[in-house]
Amino acid sequence: MPEAPGLRLPRTNSCLAIGDPGLPLRAAVGSVKAFYGSLGRTPLVQVEAGSEIERTFLAAGWAGVPTEDTSFHVADREEALARCGSPGPVVTTLDGTRALAVLSLAGDEVGRVRGELNGEWLGVHGLQVEESRRRRGHAREVMAGLLDAGASAGTSTVWLEVADDNGPAPALYAGLGFRRHHACRYLTAPTSA
Repeated sequence: MPEAPGLRLPRTNSCLAIGDPGLPLRAAVGSVKAFYGSLGRTPLVQVEAGSEIERTFLAAGWAGVPTEDTSFHVADREEALARCGSPGPVVTTLDGTRALAVLSLAGDEVGRVRGELNGEWLGVHGLQVEESRRRRGHAREVMAGLLDAGASAGTSTVWLEVADDNGPAPALYAGLGFRRHHACRYLTAPTSA
């Protein structure tokens, strides 16, 4: 179940335009566009929905990316782990600040989730469960494996981002104690200068 090569995830391939950029917002908008232009890529930013930063990008002609609205959620790591239950036969590996929890049954990979350790924070990314194996608790198992690794690394808070149209995922995360912190939106630059 490895991710397809070349898969571009919006969150990992966008500028996180949240907080003070250290220069006037209009200049920051131009800097983002210039940076992506230097790479030959389409400019993409993630903003907090309804923020002054979003309004500045929209005023500069940027537009929302359809079906890419997401929500940022946070949870207490200890509470989320308790709600997950046992990781079962999940194998979790750590490589520096990166973690990977994988569940295999009878030699077939059933589910996986990636994590990023950053001090007391654990970011959760790319939870996947094989479609024919869903609704059997496997998502909770791989999450338990990742959260257990986060406990060993000293994390206390977990965050993740979930697409608003991601079917049952918001209910899964709510059941693990995640609370919506804010709405996010992806914007792309106009094609003309």
